[in-house]
Amino acid sequence: MALQLKYASNATLLLDDLVRSLGTPSTPAGLVVPVLMPSLPLVERVKVTLARRCGVSMGASFLLPGAFIEHIAKLVGVAPIHPSWRPEGLSWRLVPLLAAMVREGYSRHF
Repeated sequence: MALQLKYASNATLLLDDLVRSLGTPSTPAGLVVPVLMPSLPLVERVKVTLARRCGVSMGASFLLPGAFIEHIAKLVGVAPIHPSWRPEGLSWRLVPLLAAMVREGYSRHF
């Protein structure tokens, strides 16, 4: 599988090109193509458009940047990022610290 970069001057043209290439079988049966997407709304738009034009939306795994990096790391044998370093893990560890800062009088700095 080769890396393909798609770009266009507007989102509709990009969507059309992406759906056209995903709707054309070019990979062996059973192989799921990873597709890097910038946002969840765009993922949903591509899935709906692909399903409307081709009758089904399958054969592609739409990944947001963090999941895409983890996918690539797994392919090359790099250990996954520990969950405590992901944004959701960091934010929960900060909540108790913020409460302590407020109790100590640091609230005027926020």
